[in-house]
Amino acid sequence: MTLAALMNPRSGLSATRGTVDVASNPICGKEIAMLQVTDAAVSVLKSAILHEGESQLGEPATAIRIRPVVTDNGRPSLSLQPVAGPEPGDAPAESADLAVFVAPELAGPLDSSILDAQVTPEGPEILLRDQAQEG
Repeated sequence: MTLAALMNPRSGLSATRGTVDVASNPICGKEIAMLQVTDAAVSVLKSAILHEGESQLGEPATAIRIRPVVTDNGRPSLSLQPVAGPEPGDAPAESADLAVFVAPELAGPLDSSILDAQVTPEGPEILLRDQAQEG
């Protein structure tokens, strides 16, 4: 799944859908900001990307990896891929009940963002918004 709208972390809704876990990773007594994933986004990722609840051939993926891509028209975008685990250098995101990994080149730009989902007439939509919109 590729989502061009995700590249602008300031776009999106100011209202929260679902709950958000604490956005820090304690390392050596320091708190490091990281991408937060709402319960609504976890639900959509599990059904749309991991196809949870559907029968699958082989070993099913149990996590999601967010990486940068360039669309056919040359626009930067993000790709959400089902994976078994992180690649070297990937950063974990804060989410409940789903492992989400962020490619190293996106970890810094997305560390103050929230991955969320909303229901639209066309179906669920994944979006990014800034953590500052929470207050």
